[in-house]
Amino acid sequence: MGTLLDDDENLGPALVRASDYRETTRLQALETRSDAGGLVFNALAEGKASRHMEPFFITLTPAEADEHHLSAHEGEEWLFALEGPLEIEYGKEIYVLWPGDSIYYDSIVPHQVRSHEGEPAKFVACVYTPA
Repeated sequence: MGTLLDDDENLGPALVRASDYRETTRLQALETRSDAGGLVFNALAEGKASRHMEPFFITLTPAEADEHHLSAHEGEEWLFALEGPLEIEYGKEIYVLWPGDSIYYDSIVPHQVRSHEGEPAKFVACVYTPA
């Protein structure tokens, strides 16, 4: 009830217009190595207080290196492909997402999000990392 009556604007919804996108610092859990390609993160709920999820609009540029490193951290991730093919290595499997495809996974399993066949991509990601 207190949330409904509070005048603090940070307790309401976080509305981000496409024209307001700005590059943001990634969560430590989302740090990627350069061999995955360049990931530009735009936070979609930066002003929202007491949130449990981190939504991002991400632009991916291909990497030149063939070598790759997987990351693992507590939490969950959901990705939705918007443009271009997106490749996700998850454990021993590789999944390719095309525009309109999505994937939801436990991020404790070693994984990497990267360009597929050298193509740039854009996607939305929502990350939950327990406090």
